[in-house]
Amino acid sequence: MTASTTYPPALARYRHTAAPYALITGSTAGMGEAWAYALASHGFNLLLHGRSEEKLSSLRDSILSQNVQITPNLDIRYVICDASLVPTNIKPIREAIGKIANLAIVVNNVGGSGGGYDSIEEADPEKLEDEIATNVTFPSLVANATLPKLRQQQPSLMVNVSSISGLFPTPFVTGYSASKAFNRHFSMGIYHEEKALGTQVDVVCLGPGVVVNNRGVQGGGTSMAPLASTWVDNAIKTIAPKLWRSRPPAWSLPHPPHNMAAQFCKLLPESVALGLFRKEMIGLRNNEGNNRAGGGSSANGTGFTHLSARAEARSKAKASATASKSNPPANAASRSGPVSEVTQAGPASAPQPERAPASAPAPALTQSAAAPASPSTAGVSAAKASPHLSKKSVDESANPKPPAAAGPPTTEILAA
Repeated sequence: MTASTTYPPALARYRHTAAPYALITGSTAGMGEAWAYALASHGFNLLLHGRSEEKLSSLRDSILSQNVQITPNLDIRYVICDASLVPTNIKPIREAIGKIANLAIVVNNVGGSGGGYDSIEEADPEKLEDEIATNVTFPSLVANATLPKLRQQQPSLMVNVSSISGLFPTPFVTGYSASKAFNRHFSMGIYHEEKALGTQVDVVCLGPGVVVNNRGVQGGGTSMAPLASTWVDNAIKTIAPKLWRSRPPAWSLPHPPHNMAAQFCKLLPESVALGLFRKEMIGLRNNEGNNRAGGGSSANGTGFTHLSARAEARSKAKASATASKSNPPANAASRSGPVSEVTQAGPASAPQPERAPASAPAPALTQSAAAPASPSTAGVSAAKASPHLSKKSVDESANPKPPAAAGPPTTEILAA
């Protein structure tokens, strides 16, 4: 990286040394990948985090090839660490940042959901643990590890990525929504800590809505579902100094349509806004359940198949009980004595309710209290309800392939 190279001015506040670095968690896809390309174009060396060495190596090579003229001496390192592990272990990240003298930016981007639209009762306990580890524990420990380095490089920047769903309780993605609310409060708490301590560490929490990432959300981008690169460009514009302020705000919804949708919802009575979210989520849940029951191609698991089976089993059991009462067995008299009920876990021979076929139609949930949403409110509620990704979208495959061939001399591989 040469001192004479001219870069965009938006992040110049943090580019005050010859070789500043930016750490990006969950960097191999979606918004994390977009952050990596954007920060390289703004003149920052990169420390990329992910789970798959193959994907990290490929991303590194792609960024280097695109920036060979802009930043000829760009240094890209990567660190392999699984954010969803329980208990969380960020030792590889601590070791990686320990080898960097000028850590100027940290983008706490990694996050994701267990997939599907399950209620808390239906949720897989292991997926809940993974979700909390990825969205809450991991970014908290990354902040704890990197703040001392950022204070050595003032002015510096920490970006924590929350979600628009963290602003409002969102049913059927309850764990995800709650974890994103944590991200927001956690980040704003750090913001006020740094302000109270008088440091020049800027801490900003950003809330995306639906963003196209070519995994959980496909498409070419729309106003309410922008491409990841578009969203990151808007985020950088939000962070950039303005005439009325030199430092970024503590919280922002950087994509204008997402921000307008949130502001609209805040104008509504809370019960009305939450009713819209509830209705939207019921529709999404029913739609995914019907897709699964009808052999659709839904990628996320839901509780609809087993809910349908339960309902049919209960119906058949009730019908059977009614028939037994009206037609008692011949030996009923011999069993007329006292009856004791014993509940126990175990014998496989215990009677089980008959399971319904997998193709049974999913029961539709209804929301009688909510009025039909207008096109504008439907878009608003969709923006709140759908910013979650499948578990795969945390950033890469859970089973990475064997290590790729060694990269150029400017690349350092750091792993557990």
